[in-house]
Amino acid sequence: MWSTPVKYLYYDIPKISHIEPTCGPETGYTQIEVHGSGFSDLGRNKAMCVFNRTVFTNATIMSDELMFCDSPALLNVQGYSLLNGDDTNYYHLQVTIDGGHMIAGSPQKFNYYQQVIVKDVTPNRGPLHGNTEIAVNATGLK
Repeated sequence: MWSTPVKYLYYDIPKISHIEPTCGPETGYTQIEVHGSGFSDLGRNKAMCVFNRTVFTNATIMSDELMFCDSPALLNVQGYSLLNGDDTNYYHLQVTIDGGHMIAGSPQKFNYYQQVIVKDVTPNRGPLHGNTEIAVNATGLK
C-alpha cells in the first residue's frame, strides 16, 4: 500500500544584514528597509517584521535581499508617548516569512525619538529673497 505524495517546501532561514533608517518618531509608521537574504515570498500575509518578538507589522518582499515594513508606534493606549525623558527607547527588529511560526534574523535596534512639534515662528513672514532670521518655538528639541 502506497500513500499519496505530499508537497513539502524547503526555504532558507532569513538573515538580516542591516536596516535603514535605524530610528524614527514615536508615532510610528517609519518605512524601514530590511536588507539581508532568504526573503522568500511564501504567500499573502506571511512576511512580517517583528518588534521585540511581540509586535508584528506586515512586510512587503521586494527581492530575496530586500523587504519593507513600517515601525509600530511607541505610544500607550491613550496615545501618549512611552518615551521617558532622556531614556533611549527602542525595539529589536527581526523578521518572519512564514506568518510568525519562525522568527529569524539577528536583532536590529530601531530607536525612537520624540516627534518635534513646532508651535510658532517669529516673525512669521519675510521678504522673497530670504535671509530673515527667525525664532522657532517647539517641543521635542534636544
